[in-house]
Amino acid sequence: MKAFWAENCYDKNVELCFTVTVPKSANAEIYIIAKDVYNLFINGFFVHYGPARAAKNYTRVDRISIDKYLNKENNTISVYVQANNTSSLCFALEKPLFGAEIYLDQNLYCDASAFDCFRMTDKLSKVEKMSSQRGYIEIYRMERNREPFIGADYPKVNIVEVSTPQLLERNVVYANNEEKFAVQYEEGGVIIDENRIWKNDFTNLMDGIGKGKWDGYFRRECEEILSSRLNSFVFDKGAKETALNYRTYALDRVYCGKFKLKIKVAKTSQIYLIYDDYLIDGKVKFNREQIIHGLKWMLAPGEYELYSGEVYMAKYFCIVEDGEVEIESVSVICIENAETDGYVLACSDETLQEIADAGLHSFQQNAYDLLTDCPSRERAGWLCDSFFTARAERFFTGDNKVEKNFLENYALYKNEHFNADGILPMCYPSEPSNPYSYIPNWILWYVIELEDRDRRRGNSELSPLEKEKIRTIVDFFAKHENEYGLLENLEGWLFLEWSQANDFLLDVNFPSNMLYSGMLESAGRLLEDDSLIEKSKILKETIFKMSFNGTFFVDNAIRENGQLIIQNNVSETCQYFAAYFNILTRDENPDFYERMFNDLAPTRKEKEYPNIAPSNMFMGYILRLTVLDRECEYERLLKECKITFAEMVKDTSTIWELFSENASCNHGFGSIVSMFIGKALIGLVEINEAEKKLIFDERTVGIDTKISIPVAEGNVCVEVRNEVRTITPSQGYQVIIKRAVKEEI
Repeated sequence: MKAFWAENCYDKNVELCFTVTVPKSANAEIYIIAKDVYNLFINGFFVHYGPARAAKNYTRVDRISIDKYLNKENNTISVYVQANNTSSLCFALEKPLFGAEIYLDQNLYCDASAFDCFRMTDKLSKVEKMSSQRGYIEIYRMERNREPFIGADYPKVNIVEVSTPQLLERNVVYANNEEKFAVQYEEGGVIIDENRIWKNDFTNLMDGIGKGKWDGYFRRECEEILSSRLNSFVFDKGAKETALNYRTYALDRVYCGKFKLKIKVAKTSQIYLIYDDYLIDGKVKFNREQIIHGLKWMLAPGEYELYSGEVYMAKYFCIVEDGEVEIESVSVICIENAETDGYVLACSDETLQEIADAGLHSFQQNAYDLLTDCPSRERAGWLCDSFFTARAERFFTGDNKVEKNFLENYALYKNEHFNADGILPMCYPSEPSNPYSYIPNWILWYVIELEDRDRRRGNSELSPLEKEKIRTIVDFFAKHENEYGLLENLEGWLFLEWSQANDFLLDVNFPSNMLYSGMLESAGRLLEDDSLIEKSKILKETIFKMSFNGTFFVDNAIRENGQLIIQNNVSETCQYFAAYFNILTRDENPDFYERMFNDLAPTRKEKEYPNIAPSNMFMGYILRLTVLDRECEYERLLKECKITFAEMVKDTSTIWELFSENASCNHGFGSIVSMFIGKALIGLVEINEAEKKLIFDERTVGIDTKISIPVAEGNVCVEVRNEVRTITPSQGYQVIIKRAVKEEI
């Protein structure tokens, strides 16, 4: 497939429209490649947002059936391609491109060379970035509706053929584009307060005074500084006869997708759209996450269907306008994972049902083309997060199509950013800002996820590229071992989790070394290298001897005068790492597990172990739940989920990044909570795809439940009613009931 772009058009934040007219057809397909993103419209109808992201120097091909849209004698196909030309955490920094082939009755009708190309000058280019991690906010200055497209409204540009990256299959399903409508619940006036100040690390970067590299327009260069305008808005429900008015809308829960406004404008107007998934003091704040949740349109009189070019997440919308504007509808066109229909859970406990639904929603919105951390702030494919989200994907869909893309991108990554082989980007595709912009621990999780993927699928899928990456990773970390075989003073971004445990990273961090032992063990099995497994065993023994104080594991040791001095720092998270990576098993020391489960529970009082730093959601608490699930502590797990998540999910119906609302309120890793709940409700220990075995604990928790879980071949259906469990396995699967733990809770 040939690729094209506008000649000499490589500025930051550029949007082009490629358009062509085709005849009516009962059998039509369009193949599209593009960088960075595109939106496909036909005869004014939105059809598709893409592409599925790929590694640098690669692109995934979308193949879209379009015959139902070609219902006129002459049909206008318009593809709007957004090129950020900016470093970010959600795209590799590459030259933009567009390629297409249209097939009518299975015959090639035309390719991209037949498309006319126009620069979309109704969209301002020199604007602020939405966040330091993503692309640009959207500000439009429109004289008429974009669709149906009329080329005379925009300057036509010449296109030239550019290099076509290596083509990959899309692999993942397309969004169903379901439209969800918001309902207005408040209105009032807007008072302007120009004295309000918004200042943080992000705004400092935009002002050129912050630490770190800034690849974007500085605010002094911008045609308009939207954040300053939004920050001046004070919403007053009782205010009247103000120059600006606001209306607030709400969806029934958080959704991820393209925003759409259907409006009529009687006179030239400015319209601001502020969005978020959580209210602060009853209002929609544009900067709750300390980024910019806002769009703007400057509109001439007329009727409009306004779309956001990019995908965002929201439950609440606040529309501010200064003219005579009739708002017909406010909606989201969902761009979410559409492969969860085979999964069904219904239980009699309403709180558990709400939490399980929230986990499913978090998965759907963080697994469209990649396993992402959050759908709005970053939309990035992070390692470590992916380990947990991938397990949820298997549970919800019976497959791991999205993880396949995610890991394929990493396999294809070629190091051009870092000082040593064996280093991987912390998220990908992305553009690391410097040679030390990586998280060592996340590289270790990558290897562990590769083994977990093979275990989930029941067979080995390790590619030659992945084998080579594992070898280079093992070699890289071996260079950072001290005389005890422990990792010491790693470079890069040293990160464990968002809690006080992150203050105990130097010089030897024991949770990181526990993770290292797990990586060595996984690498040994994947590469069939017994020496690595033996090395892992010795490392576990060393960690136990140095870190375990008889009651708990301590977090770190400091080197003083050439000697390692064990510190008194103890975190909850360290205990969960120790348990998960079997530094100490339950058989070896059941008392440790009882202390960890009972005394470090979310309900623990401050007077109990006040010097032990509590975990945060990511990732200590999720690791705790993972251990509870592994140890078949079903009643305890369900009780904790209700305590921890009941209030969290009431408003957003998603699982948050942290226990507080000052960060992302929708994080992909949290979707695994639904898997934990589903398994606990029916006493499911494991789905073993390799041996086609469904392993259940003989106990159930006694909560009436119906569940259908997709597996590789069909669905497993389980019903618990009046404490009687009925299991209907998919054909070819064997049911095994066993005693999973030694003692009752």
